[in-house]
Amino acid sequence: MTKPNPTIEYINKLDKWGQEYCRIYQRLYQRKKRNIISKDEIELFELMKQQKSIHRNRYRPRIEYDKGKKIMHLNIKHEKILVEFD
Repeated sequence: MTKPNPTIEYINKLDKWGQEYCRIYQRLYQRKKRNIISKDEIELFELMKQQKSIHRNRYRPRIEYDKGKKIMHLNIKHEKILVEFD
């Protein structure tokens, strides 16, 4: 359960960009967006934005992805066909 008024000490104990951390961050972001945020919460929000994590912004090259077999679709062209009958 997310605390209604988290402190800096509580946030520092959380896993950086974990589920609980992101909930608090999103709540502060929405409060700032709606302009219903206090000065203390603004400072807390700015500190949270500056936190770095080893799991965030990690680059994985495309070579590692298994795309499987590509399915070739029929290329249907809508053209007029003339058929002659004898």
